[in-house]
Amino acid sequence: EAAPGGAREGRELHFEILATIPFDSARKRMSVVARLPDGRIRVMTKGADSIVFGLRKAADDDAGMRLLEKHLDDFARDGLRTLVLAQRDLSASEYETWSRKWHDAETAASADRATLMALAAQDVESALTIVGATAIEDRLQDGVPETIAHLAKAGIKVWVLTGDKMETAINIGYSARLLEPDMYLVKMPAEGAAKDPGPRGDYGVAAQLDALETIVQTAAARAPGGAAASQTTPSPMGVSSSSGSVLDDAPSTTLPRPLLASSSGPAMTTTPPRAAPLPAASSSLSSLALVVEGATALEAIIGNPDLEDRFLRLASSCRAVVACRVSPAQKRLIVKLVKDAPQRQAKKTGNYVKAYCAFERPMTLAIGDGANDVGMIQEAQVGVGISGKEGRQAVNTADFAIAQFRFLKILLLAHGRRNYRRMSKVIIYSFFKNIVLTFVLFYFQSDCGWSGFSFYESWVYSGYNFFLGLLPFTMGFFDVDITDDTVDRFPRLYLAGLRRMDLNVTNTVYATFEAIAASLVIYYVVRETILRPRFIWHPHGKASDVWVFGTTVFVAMVAAMAGRAALLTESWNAIVAVCLVAQAAMLFTFILFMAQASVEIDYDYYGVAYHLYGLGTFWLVAMGLVPSLVASLQLVVHAVHVDVFPSLNDIGKEIDHGYFDGAQADHIDEFLPPRLARSVHRFVNRICCGPDDEAAAFDRATTVVTRDSLREVHAMMTRAESIAIGLHDDVSSSYAYDAPGTGLGAGAGADTDVP
Repeated sequence: EAAPGGAREGRELHFEILATIPFDSARKRMSVVARLPDGRIRVMTKGADSIVFGLRKAADDDAGMRLLEKHLDDFARDGLRTLVLAQRDLSASEYETWSRKWHDAETAASADRATLMALAAQDVESALTIVGATAIEDRLQDGVPETIAHLAKAGIKVWVLTGDKMETAINIGYSARLLEPDMYLVKMPAEGAAKDPGPRGDYGVAAQLDALETIVQTAAARAPGGAAASQTTPSPMGVSSSSGSVLDDAPSTTLPRPLLASSSGPAMTTTPPRAAPLPAASSSLSSLALVVEGATALEAIIGNPDLEDRFLRLASSCRAVVACRVSPAQKRLIVKLVKDAPQRQAKKTGNYVKAYCAFERPMTLAIGDGANDVGMIQEAQVGVGISGKEGRQAVNTADFAIAQFRFLKILLLAHGRRNYRRMSKVIIYSFFKNIVLTFVLFYFQSDCGWSGFSFYESWVYSGYNFFLGLLPFTMGFFDVDITDDTVDRFPRLYLAGLRRMDLNVTNTVYATFEAIAASLVIYYVVRETILRPRFIWHPHGKASDVWVFGTTVFVAMVAAMAGRAALLTESWNAIVAVCLVAQAAMLFTFILFMAQASVEIDYDYYGVAYHLYGLGTFWLVAMGLVPSLVASLQLVVHAVHVDVFPSLNDIGKEIDHGYFDGAQADHIDEFLPPRLARSVHRFVNRICCGPDDEAAAFDRATTVVTRDSLREVHAMMTRAESIAIGLHDDVSSSYAYDAPGTGLGAGAGADTDVP
């Protein structure tokens, strides 16, 4: 307590804490019950304004409340995080009664302990007197805007889920460069609807979604590559009269096609118009952002299957989504909403094959730093926790832990992309070499009348994957196809994993055909050069038997597969070279041991190695001719692929090796499609999904809602209509677009200084 007259000296006051009512996601507040120095007992509460305002006394000054709300809005527009403070005095008898009830709730052993505590807390957290509000600056960590910008360029949809007010959330979006000045913002619910649930109790969300779907359809049709602009233009506030749903014709690249299937209703069931192909980078042109409020709109959407599907369709057409005033439970449900879209669609349609065969399925990653983020981190397929000042609850429940948000770029674009490519390469290689092994046995059986005779010595045969185990190990641990600097310069290279360019049906089918061709070369070249002219090659009148032939085929096959692994290896080092030599040494040493150690080990195989290793034709064919032919086949396939059908990774490697000049490299996003238009994926979708549904959707262009197309549609609307559907192009913000990095307000955390 300050001394009278403003003196610096004061006196100490002691407050006795009688009880602490902790924060939880449902109550969105916390309270303490304390005994003041003068003996009075007081409940002091802090929490979100939307909650605390509902607990105040009815007799509070309305003028003062309006002034406080205005100040809270001003604070939120400045990017500050706000809390409202309230209090209430208890009499001694009230406290004694409540204290016993609170003690019983705290010590309850039943499963509804949390419910009993919440009910007890309601007894004292009511009829509160509003004291005031606090507003603090919660600065962004260094590198957050740059990280989000890189993730967006990489094709990753970023959704921000926060418990802040809408104005604060919008400012956070601007300061983090998730929202940009040229974007149109869709606020849900619309202004004025947040305080009126309406006759349906959905705060007008259903009607707003109807109007917004019409807006997006019309704007997408007017965008470059969209449907003809001469189509009948619908009234923004009415039902679409266009020939189809452009929104359904343009699923997001990060949400599944089943999730984006047409909803019920006459306006959304007609055949969508076909659009001309767009540039590969067109998905980045979307100029629509969605800001949804958890306390109103999400409460109406979550749990309503129809509204959930329509909300996700709208969100997939937006470049960014910001959810404000969301509780921890709602954060988890939003992640679940996106993650479980294929399952929901399968349950809705009853066609599980169709729902799961669609190529693009959502992969969710949730990142947070506090206990209120634990739910969504556990719900997402990948959870990332940030170890900071809010404790380690998020880190303890996450799959990965990082120290700052900016390290997410390294985790995804560097380690994530590299590990995906490594694992894909190892998996397809393992699949390839085992197909070769199986088909060679198939050819031999056709030569021996399907008698079931063993082609290889059993112990040697069982060591096939062992002799080829070291090079896949080095590929999985050390292989680097593109340096981190190049990936950082071109984040679009991350699409290799996002679009499943390496591990997919197409590459598996291609590998199968190539493996069959390689197996034909291995078996029949050895048979025609070793088995048929065996009396010509063998000295001293010694003839070779099936074990010599089988071992030669086996060694040639192992050498060819080792050569394939060597050609697949992008980066060589001493460990790779040592493993290659070690594999060969293990193979020949093991064959020598099995054939020469003792006649008791394998009577039929005894002496084979002595005879085989003395044949010059064995070394010429098994270690020279066959591996060279298989490697030539691999190089021809690779050359055709790179020269005629280059992928994103192929172009990235050429840039990384300096085969592109700066001018060409800077326009990689414009001329390089992320995937070939024709592939096995399209064929599989046609078989599983039908020619007029998912397979047809595979051919459609990516729909974008550009700034110009939105401006055209927006110009046809009155301001009242625009506000009624929550569409804004002039959202006020304190974010200084031309001078970020002031260190204060919403622009804090940027890396440039203001002169």
